[in-house]
This record gives sequence, C-alpha cells and structure tokens, in this order.
Amino acid sequence: MGTAAIDGNMALHDAILAKALAETDRHRRGSLLGAVGSFRDPEIVKANLKLFLDNKDLGMREAFAVLGGSMASPDNREMVYQFIKDNHEAIMNKLPQMARGYVVAIGGAFCDQRHYDDLNSYFRPIAKKELQGEKILDRTLEQMQLCMAFKKAQQPKVEAFLKKQ
Repeated sequence: MGTAAIDGNMALHDAILAKALAETDRHRRGSLLGAVGSFRDPEIVKANLKLFLDNKDLGMREAFAVLGGSMASPDNREMVYQFIKDNHEAIMNKLPQMARGYVVAIGGAFCDQRHYDDLNSYFRPIAKKELQGEKILDRTLEQMQLCMAFKKAQQPKVEAFLKKQ
C-alpha cells in the first residue's frame, strides 16, 4: 500500500486512513498508518499534518509514524520541518515528558548547513528544558555533520561518474 500511496490521491488516502482507524490489530493498523504517511502530494501531506495535531483517534506513536513517512520525501521535508517549528508547543503538550526531547531529531532528515544552523539555534533553548533534550539535539547535529562531511567527500566522485554516463 505504501508504494501505491506515493502517487496516490486524496480518495485513496481517505480510504486507507478510514481502514486504519477502524483496524483493531496493532500490526495491521501500523502498516496502514505507515501507508498514510507515504503519500507525497503536498496537499495530502498538509492533511496528514493536520491529522497529526487534531486527531484524537491516534496515539502519539501512531501519529509520529504518519509524520515520519512525510519526512521521507525530500520535496516535503521543509514543510514538515516548518510545521514542527510552528507547532512545537502543541506537539510537546501531547507528548509524555520522557518523549519531548526527541522532537529535535526531526532535523536528522537534513544534510545541509542551513538546517544544521537553524535546528541548533531554534531548538537549543527548547531542548535545554526537556529530559535528555540537549543530548538528543547534539546527537542529531552530529549526525547532520557526518552527513555533510560524507556528502562533501563523495559528491565530486558522483558528479564525475555521472558526467561519464
């Protein structure tokens, strides 16, 4: 279903979501919600973001599965990242205290200096207030630094290879 969802329309999204919300088996429900998060159409991603905040039928773990799927698409990452920033207080209020520090891990989907700097400056004061928040932020920033270093080292080789093709 996730593959069909990538290029799926709102009707398919709504059908899968309805099936997921009615499903009582935890594993099947998780698979269905994973498919809901696999849609790439920006309007459907916006609907998923609204679902993330507003839906009372989803647990936060399930809601994060939908949100995480939206981060898989490079075209939608910025929208999801901005959504997290714009709604971080509401998101934090929905999470148990022990999970709040993990919100900053959303930045690990990026591999560029601009997002590195933004994540550090925007989320540092927030992370300081949360259990393990700074540790998780530092680990996420380190992951981003490693990605940027790898990209810098490999990009010339990839570009040279592609020019030969």
